[in-house]
Amino acid sequence: VVRSLAIAALGALGAGGDEARVNTEALTHEPNSEFCMDMSKLMLFQCLAASRPSYEDIFCLGRHITRDLATCTTEATQITTIVVGDPQETGAAPARTPISVTVPQATPVPTPAVATTQSLNTTPSR
Repeated sequence: VVRSLAIAALGALGAGGDEARVNTEALTHEPNSEFCMDMSKLMLFQCLAASRPSYEDIFCLGRHITRDLATCTTEATQITTIVVGDPQETGAAPARTPISVTVPQATPVPTPAVATTQSLNTTPSR
């Protein structure tokens, strides 16, 4: 989502055309997450091939699907710095300007008010 918004911002600022293709391609390509998912899939297939009893299959699924997927997702959502060039310079090497991409913070969930039945259950009776 953050990278999509960065591409939209470049387009709105007029820095997303063909002359700035390097800038937009830098935002659309994520080689680390693709490599992480490929390695997770490879490790899953190797684990399933080596498993003997049926309970080892469940171990492989938990380890290489659930945990590896969480690890790859966490790495993909980390703050990254992408260096993009000035779109006006098309003949020479572009000047490098760092852009920091940040992930929005989660808002806290409010705690619900105590219901009448809950307060009656917790207070001592007379």
